[in-house]
This record gives sequence, structure tokens and C-alpha cells, in this order.
Amino acid sequence: MQHYPLKQISQSNLDRLAASVLESYSYQDLYQFSYQKALKNEARDLWALTEDEDPESLQALRERRGLGPEIQDEQLLARVFEIENNGLLLANVCRNDADDTLIEIFTTEVCDRVFVERWAKFLNNFFSWAKAKYIVCWPKVGSEAAKSILSTSGSYLADSFLATHMLDVPLIMNYDLSFRAFSVEQDWKWYEREYQQFLQENPRFSDIVPMTEKDDIAEACEERLCDIAMLKGERLGMVMAEVSSELGYQGILISDIFIADKYRGKGFASSLQRGFLASRIEDCQLVCGYIDASNKASLHNAMNQNRRVLRQECYVPIASC
Repeated sequence: MQHYPLKQISQSNLDRLAASVLESYSYQDLYQFSYQKALKNEARDLWALTEDEDPESLQALRERRGLGPEIQDEQLLARVFEIENNGLLLANVCRNDADDTLIEIFTTEVCDRVFVERWAKFLNNFFSWAKAKYIVCWPKVGSEAAKSILSTSGSYLADSFLATHMLDVPLIMNYDLSFRAFSVEQDWKWYEREYQQFLQENPRFSDIVPMTEKDDIAEACEERLCDIAMLKGERLGMVMAEVSSELGYQGILISDIFIADKYRGKGFASSLQRGFLASRIEDCQLVCGYIDASNKASLHNAMNQNRRVLRQECYVPIASC
């Protein structure tokens, strides 16, 4: 079986992998969808897995993992395997917010339980330095492949990718709310205090919706993509986003929506998001974001904006394979 680092892949094979990733999306009902633009974006996203393969990043990985010289640099890189029937398998070691080590896979083949169980132990041995806990894959939402993967003991749904075209967002305004740009100097302490209180009261959300880092908020402020919502002169909440090219659209990805404790559970979540989006309708085509499948409140809020699940991440314990 031939295998090599992702950075050595041919353009034709990169395009084949990108096409298989694209087919894991339920994109058929998206307004103004362009298959070619989406395909180009998926190829760019896959290639981005090579971005941290410079000597400095690899040395930082070695130090973090305590890896010795017996582990070659190439063993740390995203890897392409040319498998039977002209198939391709791309595997990459990564970590999630809970600091679990994962092996994420993409393939041109049907990614079902049989496929995952067949390759899990091989990949775990190949990347033995990582001591990974899960295989992560993205079968098509509601497919037989997804159902079979979830029948593996301990498997579960993780990130849900939800999106809609901006023209399909019901921008019905709540005129009691006003919006202004988030100020790191004025608002960070408020956000930090409120979020820490929320996580103390809801510890299970610490990995599901972790507090956004101050530097990330500052970066969003520079892009004019972080707002504070005000109600009667008080901070009600904040919304933060980042520029997105998902599926080839000019879009924004909602990365944080937070409501202060005294206003939580009173129906402000939709108004908060819609007010944020209303001022950006001229510059944005796609509204999207990743939400943990167990975060029912945030999923419900996103669906109230007509966003729907286009793609679903599955975790499979390697020990169960």
C-alpha cells in the first residue's frame, strides 16, 4: 500500500478527496450554491492541514508530546494512503477542546462502520506516538453509513455544521435591543466574569462551549465581527463571528453567542443573532457555525434562524473497533 505526506499529493487526488468531502454535505437546498466554488474551497481546506508542518510547529509538537528522535518528522504529518480499488484515505492527528487526541479521516470510499473498524487499529498503530482516543469522520447526515457508525459502542455525534443563505434568515428585529461594537477595554471583564459564572453553574459546558480567548475576541473586533447587545442601557449579550469561505460562499461563521445570566432563558437568543446579522446582510451570503450536537439550546436557536444541519461529525472510540 502506497502512502505519503499530504503535501506530496497530486492535484487530481486532492480534487478527488475534496469531492468526497463535499458529498458528505447536504447542500442541495442552499440558495445560489456553486459546486465548483465549493469543490475549490474543500480542496483548500484539506490542503490547510499542511499549514503547521513547518520546523517550528513540529518542534513545538515534539516538546508538548515529549517525543524522542526515534519518531521521524514524517510520522507527525497528515498522511494519504492509496488503498484498494483506486481509493484514497487521508488521516490526520488533531485535538478537540477537551484535549482528547483524535485521528480524523477523509476517504473516497463509503465511510461506514465496516470501513472505520477496518482502519482504526491500523491508523492507531501507524500514529502510535499520538495515543489517540477516537477516530473522527463525517458521514452524510442521516445516511445508512452514519447509522452504522453510530451503532459502534461508545460512538456519538459531536460537532454539527449548520448553515443557511443570508436571504433565508428571518431578520425580524427586536427594537428594544441596540448593538454596538465590542470593546476589549470596556467589555472584556464583563464577558469574562459572566462566562466564568455560567461555566461554574454549568460545568458540563466547559468543553462544549468554552470561553473565547481574549486574543480571539480582539481579532474579531479588528474585523468588526464582534458586537455587544444592549437593553435599557445594560449589556444583554455578545455575538462574535469570523470570515468564512465555507462551501465557496462569502460568509460569516458564528463562533460565540453569549447572553448574560439575568437575561438567559427569556427568549433573547434569536433577537441577538438577528440583530447582529441585520447590519451585515450586504456583505454576507452564508451564515454558518459549528455547534456541539449535545447543545440543544444553541441548536434550537440556530434552527430558528433557518440554519439547518448540513454536515455531522462522528466520534468512534478506537478501543471499540
